[in-house]
Amino acid sequence: MSVRIRTAALLALATSCGGSEPAHHVHGTLLHAIRPTEVERAQLWRYDAADVVEHHDSGGGAFRIHFTRAGEHAVPAADADETGVPDYVETVAAIYEEVLTFYDGLGFRIPLGDEAITGENGGDGRFDVYLLDFAHSADGAFVTDRCGASGCVGYMVQENDFAGYGYPSRTVGARILASHEFFHAVQAAYGPGGDVVLSEGTAVWASETFDPALSDFEAFVGGYLEDPGRSIDVPPPGPVPRFAYGSAIFFRFLEERFDRSLIAALLERSGQGAWLDALDQLLAEGHGSSFAEAFLDFGAWNLHLAQAADPAVAYANGADYPQPQMAALQAPVVEERLRVYHASTRYFEVDPGGRSVLAAQVVAPDAAELADLALLAVARTGGRNRGAVQVIAAADGRLVIDAGGADRVIVALSNGSRVNPSRRPTLCVGTEEEVDACAATFGAVDPDPEPVPEPEPPAAASEDGGCSSGGSAGLLGVVVVPLLLLRRSACRHR
Repeated sequence: MSVRIRTAALLALATSCGGSEPAHHVHGTLLHAIRPTEVERAQLWRYDAADVVEHHDSGGGAFRIHFTRAGEHAVPAADADETGVPDYVETVAAIYEEVLTFYDGLGFRIPLGDEAITGENGGDGRFDVYLLDFAHSADGAFVTDRCGASGCVGYMVQENDFAGYGYPSRTVGARILASHEFFHAVQAAYGPGGDVVLSEGTAVWASETFDPALSDFEAFVGGYLEDPGRSIDVPPPGPVPRFAYGSAIFFRFLEERFDRSLIAALLERSGQGAWLDALDQLLAEGHGSSFAEAFLDFGAWNLHLAQAADPAVAYANGADYPQPQMAALQAPVVEERLRVYHASTRYFEVDPGGRSVLAAQVVAPDAAELADLALLAVARTGGRNRGAVQVIAAADGRLVIDAGGADRVIVALSNGSRVNPSRRPTLCVGTEEEVDACAATFGAVDPDPEPVPEPEPPAAASEDGGCSSGGSAGLLGVVVVPLLLLRRSACRHR
């Protein structure tokens, strides 16, 4: 997860997680030039002045792990192999080497060395990892030392023992933290970035790709699926963007639908404008597709989740992902002047009310309101799809769905545009006659339409199980930092 420091300020940091998920996982990317060993200067995470800080270099030579054996920040003392280095320190070093080798093998840039850093740089050019006690306020962060034309240089701070964090084991905690946060170091090699969806979504995707047995991806995808009507490149305001983490499902879609190398290519172009535009170009150049076509497929794939999963046509592990948020409706449906934001999909769960056939159509007085829109539909019984998902461009007419024996018909409206304005059509669902009447009423030209201002996508509502600002589980107190810290937190599965 990304935490960025920009301007001078004082900030009280606190986070609490509601529901059944424990509050124990906060990642970050910080722009901060002070190391934890600079105890007189460091203002966030640092060793105590009395700590004796040692280091251990990884077997592959790429990492230096800094640790202490006593005091608040002490690592577990066990040394079963009697090397003189605590086993946990050796495990952390080995995990980082494994993560580096994996990401390098996928074609990503490797993080830059810090040998050119003047002053404290960990002792040499190796990538530094500092093991510290976060006291459950966080569990790690990638910290940026400085950025230049060739990218950004930084280091890691990481929880020293994961005691009480709710992970299945200390090793699992280290694998999740290293694979996610080190991917922020990979991203930094491409230069400073500011898009939180691209940053966090690809980091969660990377962690899952590195080790599918980890639970991060499954824990987060609901953050997107609970708000699919939001533009995918416009996360909610506030310090806890579950939506950004959950957008990892889009990058998983891109990997499975097209090719894993698409993610590395997207990062290569991440500093060249809006990432949706870059993705559109990459899809055109390498796959004969476009963002609009891919996003429509994405909306259809998301109709194959949970009980409706079908690995033959969508995600390999779709059964492990929750259904997208749907509005429950009763036929006949007249949803007047829906707002459909760019790069978003709205889902509706329609009770056919005994109708054996349902028609679905979107209409508008102005044909421009139908541009970039597509209608998707599938009948369901007991949560399972009956047949293939039907798709039609909104401007091309209506869908007719066999609803005989179905208890629900899922209708979705997708906007494949990469930019505003949003669209304002009316959704009509019912018998052919009911849809005809709806279309005649709401598709008629208004001789004196009133202009409607374009709002921003709405902020996501706070939900049980989510994270919210405030509470006692976070990093408490006022922290004086040289720049403004924008903190982002997340809840984890046990």
